[in-house]
Amino acid sequence: DPLREMLPALFQRGMLEDRRTFASQIEYFLRQLNPESTTRLWNTWLSRYWQNRLQGILAPLDPSECREMIEWLPQLGVHYPDAVALAIQMPPLAAEHNHALFELRDSPLVTQYPEDTARLLIYLANGIAAYQVGYLREVAARLVQLPAELRVNLDEALARAGA
Repeated sequence: DPLREMLPALFQRGMLEDRRTFASQIEYFLRQLNPESTTRLWNTWLSRYWQNRLQGILAPLDPSECREMIEWLPQLGVHYPDAVALAIQMPPLAAEHNHALFELRDSPLVTQYPEDTARLLIYLANGIAAYQVGYLREVAARLVQLPAELRVNLDEALARAGA
């Protein structure tokens, strides 16, 4: 359990760049895992790590860490809904590059979990680079069945983003 010793040591001795690199490496690691290993990682410590960080445990979340953590979402499979619920609690993102939207364009997660995806798009709408608005629009176009209120909120977020 890295939450016991390794991560507290990283946060005590490391700099922000170390924390950002750690979050980036988690995404790389998740890409290599099969679904069973992803579940084991999520259930043993990764979800607790995310919850703790939202509460400021170890350190307050920095926007650069948030951006890296968003990249985890397409790799989390059946844990995508739980991860989205955590992600949308993070501080708003600055308008920068986000690879997760590119990956979600063709991901089955979008249609498996349309309401979670809509909530994620609403969160991301103000925090993407202008050239990524097309990706936002592509993912949103795959969300055909949404509750009316969520659809309105998504359409408003898309309009604000220029999509």
